[in-house]
Amino acid sequence: MRRSISRVAFAVTALTVALAVAAAVVGITLSLDAERASTSDLNTYIPAGEKLNQLLAVMVDQESGERGYVITAQARFLQPYLAGERSTGQLVAELRHDLASDAAAKRLLHRVVTRYTVWLHTFAQPQIADVQSGDGKAAVQAEKTGRGKALFDSLRGSVGRLGSLINSREVSKTDRVKSLQQAVVWLVVGIVVCAVVGSVIGYRLLRRWITEPIRSLERSVLAASREDAVIMASGPVEIASLGVSVETMRKRIGEQGLELYEHRHVVSVLQEALLPRRLPKFEGFEFTSRYLPAAIEVGIGGDWFNIRPVEPHRLFVAVGDVSGKGVDAAARMASLRFAVNAFASENPDPGSVLTRLSRLVNFGSTDRFATVVACVFDAVDRELLVASAGHLSPLLLSADGSSVLEVVPGPPIGLRPTVYSSVAVPLPPDATVVLFSDGLVERRGERLDENIERLTQVVAPQEPLEQLIDGLIVATGTNRTDDTIVCGVRISEAARERAVANPEAGYANRNPGTS
Repeated sequence: MRRSISRVAFAVTALTVALAVAAAVVGITLSLDAERASTSDLNTYIPAGEKLNQLLAVMVDQESGERGYVITAQARFLQPYLAGERSTGQLVAELRHDLASDAAAKRLLHRVVTRYTVWLHTFAQPQIADVQSGDGKAAVQAEKTGRGKALFDSLRGSVGRLGSLINSREVSKTDRVKSLQQAVVWLVVGIVVCAVVGSVIGYRLLRRWITEPIRSLERSVLAASREDAVIMASGPVEIASLGVSVETMRKRIGEQGLELYEHRHVVSVLQEALLPRRLPKFEGFEFTSRYLPAAIEVGIGGDWFNIRPVEPHRLFVAVGDVSGKGVDAAARMASLRFAVNAFASENPDPGSVLTRLSRLVNFGSTDRFATVVACVFDAVDRELLVASAGHLSPLLLSADGSSVLEVVPGPPIGLRPTVYSSVAVPLPPDATVVLFSDGLVERRGERLDENIERLTQVVAPQEPLEQLIDGLIVATGTNRTDDTIVCGVRISEAARERAVANPEAGYANRNPGTS
């Protein structure tokens, strides 16, 4: 009997060793293929995509500098233009080197360079030369024809097509790496299955030395869901070592979970830091806001708001939402908010702000966009100017009734340049206007229009503004799957009467740092 058990044990061991060697050979081969794919292909296209983005940014700076110089004849506008001329050639040379083995990408890059050269030599340089020679009017007239914009838009389109090709190449290579990694996973699964079969064959003979220790380890692993549990194993050295490895892995998973939580918290703090930390007081207006982050497992969103006085008795407010989650959405949110702030300081008309924003922002793909609603409150005329880029319309709450403002939204920001128009809305005395992001009213399985209608019915418009906004939030529930911004604005009637009686005084806080 002892010999028989020995032979069975030897056969099981030999089979296991053979399977392990074969699996190791296949696994190493697949791993090397995945490593080669990731180091050769991905390390080519990822830097190429970043350099192409840099090239587009440099070209945009050149075009802006050329146009600014033609319009103003001020030499300082030529600085980004001249800097772009110096760096464009280097970036193009690096892209040619990176894409040397990709014939299609080389052709698209050649098209980009050709259209850039056409724009530079047939439009930009002649325009600058006209201004430098004193013929600025001719240059301005040429600028108004739109030919330069058309040439640059064609250049931008070529860059976009090259970027799409690079992105598709990157996705393709990433999928290949994932498929190889998946093959390794299935190989590991196969090894486990073979080990189980071998265990069944030697079950009766090796039960005391193998099966019971494994079952003990299994029970310990299942019990490891408790935070204070420790995985322990007994029996042969191999099984005991396995228990130590599983315990190490359990601790590592717990540490990684904590790191992910801390990372989310850091990004959340960063997002909140980009929003106004404290709201200033604007004489003549009541203003309050709430920022409610989504559940931690959802991720960071791109909701934001802006507030700033733009003239005596006038207040500019905007609320926006960037599609997507994570650090990328937070970064896009910051750039949009700063741009809106800058545009509003020059011309606070909401339609003008959104029009300029749509010309500035190009996310480069149809799955990236931002919605924005912008308003200007006039305390003296008791009037609201509002324009929307795909955003939910504000609520108007007053003693005469509560309703959604009738604002026809234009396309979201980032899809294409668009001209937006402002709509003038008269405000009843003591009326409250509420601007909000879609996180306030969007719920899975519920109709959006019904949720918005509910908001107009659950609050008393004459309540103090803080209580009114909190009431809206409570009415929509706490199960949030998206970040939420809520802003409420109310014109102070007493301050308005003082302004009408003494219009020269002006009572809005005009400190631009408050936005």
